[in-house]
Amino acid sequence: MPDRLASLLTVTNVTDVLISQSKENWKKECEILLCLPEDSTLPTIGGFWQRRSDGKIEAGYSAEQLATSLSIYLKKEIVVEKITGKTPEELKESLYKVAKAEVLHAHIEKTTQKENDRMSHIK
Repeated sequence: MPDRLASLLTVTNVTDVLISQSKENWKKECEILLCLPEDSTLPTIGGFWQRRSDGKIEAGYSAEQLATSLSIYLKKEIVVEKITGKTPEELKESLYKVAKAEVLHAHIEKTTQKENDRMSHIK
């Protein structure tokens, strides 16, 4: 995982019994909202997850955060283009296959590598 990306993310462990959601409307702020199995070990983002009454976990991510979390989970680097380059159906299939995650919503802005390179110089 690139150091610059790791420094931008706060990853939490869903088994640490902390109350994550400090914002009321956190689900609306997520590009991608997943429903994870209750025993999932996919890292989540602080303030953007909650355990439901059925034990499952709802977790929200940006495309970059999901790529980082999947990199940690799969122990190999996942680039954000693996997320943004998929159709909604492909994303649903992939996330279910690798993490048994159900996609509740996905509103991903597609960017090209050229756009990413151009934007990386703007701070």
